[in-house]
Amino acid sequence: MQPGNCSLLCDIVIDLQIKEVIPTLVGELLAKGKTVRLRMARVSMTPTIKINDYIIVKKIPLSQLRIGSIILYQNENFFYTHRFLYKKEKLLRTKGDRLHYIDPSISQKQFLGKVIAIEKNGKIINLETLRYCILNLWKGLLSLGDAILYKYQKSNIKMQKSK
Repeated sequence: MQPGNCSLLCDIVIDLQIKEVIPTLVGELLAKGKTVRLRMARVSMTPTIKINDYIIVKKIPLSQLRIGSIILYQNENFFYTHRFLYKKEKLLRTKGDRLHYIDPSISQKQFLGKVIAIEKNGKIINLETLRYCILNLWKGLLSLGDAILYKYQKSNIKMQKSK
């Protein structure tokens, strides 16, 4: 085995370990009451949050979640930032702004925190102000309506095809 190959293999192993450690570390920081700043790498929340925007997340009690709040949750070793729609029993339902369907249910244990601010091009937008609380509520209601309409249209298309 060439030394170069070992180096490459070691780099791959280290990268895999980091991918497993970072979600755990972020979860622990939030659980201890720290805020965390993360860079967005997905498009599911555009135009509200775009790729390379930063989100600032803080752990809050689930009882303080409101329809339209933007939350961070973990599924396996991936983070998701989506809009909270409602809680059914002990499960949370969310949806990305760009998506037309409601995500699969997530457990309360997967919930990591609430996005309290977005940083765009160095400018911080505080989502805790009354203005953004009302705007997020409005976006949450629209998002829920969009998902219901999408599901209705999808079922109508299936019914028409079966005739």
